Amino acid sequence: VTAVGAEERSAVGVQLANTLRGAVSQVLLPTVGGKARALAYEVMVGSPAVRSNIREGNLPGLNLAIQSGAGAGMIAMDSRLRELYEGARISYDTAISYARDPNMILDRGGTRRAPAGVR
Repeated sequence: VTAVGAEERSAVGVQLANTLRGAVSQVLLPTVGGKARALAYEVMVGSPAVRSNIREGNLPGLNLAIQSGAGAGMIAMDSRLRELYEGARISYDTAISYARDPNMILDRGGTRRAPAGVR
């Protein structure tokens, strides 16, 4: 929606909100050791909350709708990055460099979460 001019943005947002069924975004990331790739992805379903945020041009609200839509099959990219990091599939630096919100990779104390099997 932000790719169009300001005068067209509202109409495009309404059209997109009315027709959206879902969207998937994905990226292949280097694994720890660099010999393979790990799939990080985001799944968004055209729920009422998602459609409302698109219609209103509320991008921060859209991310929140994805995060709270797990019951509908949605997953935010940052959540998947955290899973990959905590499972020791990708490095901390890789997770942080692709994260929309690096705090999702950190624990509540602002420190790195330990990957699985590491203490």
